[in-house]
Amino acid sequence: MKNKLQKEERWIAMYLRVSTHGQFEKGYGIGDQEIQCRKYLDLYYPDSKIKIYKEEGKSAKNLERPKMQEMLKDLRSNKIRVIIAFKLDRLTRNVPDTYKLISEVLDYDCTLVAVVDRLDISSANGRMLVGILSIIAQWEREVISERTIAALVEMAREGKYPLCNSPFGWSKDQNKKLHVKEEEAQILNSLCDMYLEGYSLEEMRVIIKEKYNFTRTPTNMKKLLLREENFGHWNFRGEVYTDIFPPIFTKDKYKMLREQLLHREIHRNERKRYYFHRLVYCKCGKRCHHEATRKKTKIFYYYHCPVCKVRFNQNKLTDAVINEILLYIREHKVNNQIEAINKSIIENKEAMETLFHEYQVRKTLDKDNYNFTLKQLLKREKSLKKELKKMQLNEIDQFKALSYEEKHDYIHTYVSKIYMDPERKEPITIEYKSDKVTNLK
Repeated sequence: MKNKLQKEERWIAMYLRVSTHGQFEKGYGIGDQEIQCRKYLDLYYPDSKIKIYKEEGKSAKNLERPKMQEMLKDLRSNKIRVIIAFKLDRLTRNVPDTYKLISEVLDYDCTLVAVVDRLDISSANGRMLVGILSIIAQWEREVISERTIAALVEMAREGKYPLCNSPFGWSKDQNKKLHVKEEEAQILNSLCDMYLEGYSLEEMRVIIKEKYNFTRTPTNMKKLLLREENFGHWNFRGEVYTDIFPPIFTKDKYKMLREQLLHREIHRNERKRYYFHRLVYCKCGKRCHHEATRKKTKIFYYYHCPVCKVRFNQNKLTDAVINEILLYIREHKVNNQIEAINKSIIENKEAMETLFHEYQVRKTLDKDNYNFTLKQLLKREKSLKKELKKMQLNEIDQFKALSYEEKHDYIHTYVSKIYMDPERKEPITIEYKSDKVTNLK
């Protein structure tokens, strides 16, 4: 049994809505709607309690609007006895939603009034008229939508970019033509090159922020890179346009990038065992797949070339390349990098001591701020020590003592590709992320 309020205790809900600035000019502005609604209420519901639900910049294509939902919640709580709107289409332009709204209004002993349309749903004729008007309103909305889409498609066929904001990488002139924005295109090309070279999205985020002061999440960077617009293709309303977006990448480069992105996504969990994951290439140019065999209680991991039908044992590959990798790191990662990390660790420790003093002694921080800041400093300390461990690692025995995932992270910090000889089953060259190559033959 619903706990209903007395009818005189319930209020009148005045719903006001505009979807575009143009409706202000046509006399459908929020203020105009409120004036007309109040005139009606002064005549038929004087001295009644009124609550206004005001919605600006919202379409009536469905009922999923903040103030509409708030009003429906109040209706279901039996707080509303009359809903008044300037016109029915202020409430909804969708036929199913209109009948849904009427049904709820009647279920909760409420009345619906549309001032201009002179609607009263208390009678069968009134409800029928509501249905007819809602059909007309939905038809009008669909016609406007079709005309808008047709105009946008026509612009696209003329080689113009019809949407409001220019995507990252391009700028739009007064004729709606797109041009490559060089500084943003440079960032996109840097991201693409780093990814193809083997950097992770997280590593790229840090480098790009430092180099270009460009901040994006790894997920957002992935979306930017996967856009077909990058090589000049744009899919709009079921048609592909090749003359709107000037390309930033070549199609071949984009194809390689997409292949890498999809490959990493599929094999993401394999890094726990294959620490040369996606780095091993056969001399024929094909990237090697992963393969494992079990002998009694031991598992052996391999990198298999699908073209040459040859596989390379992970343990033998490690023995063949790890000394070269460690030697490269000693020669090319200079001591001042280690010193810089040590300096950062000391500064981080001093920051924690200062934080403790401010909280415990001077009482200038509350507990929540103290805990939050301390958590960030401890996280940074852990990251710095992990990086220092990578830099200081220079013995093969130390490398072998690492976990599979630590080995993966360590190798991927420096190595871009390893090319293998299918006949001798030995590494030929190692390509590093610094673009330097070590020949092993």
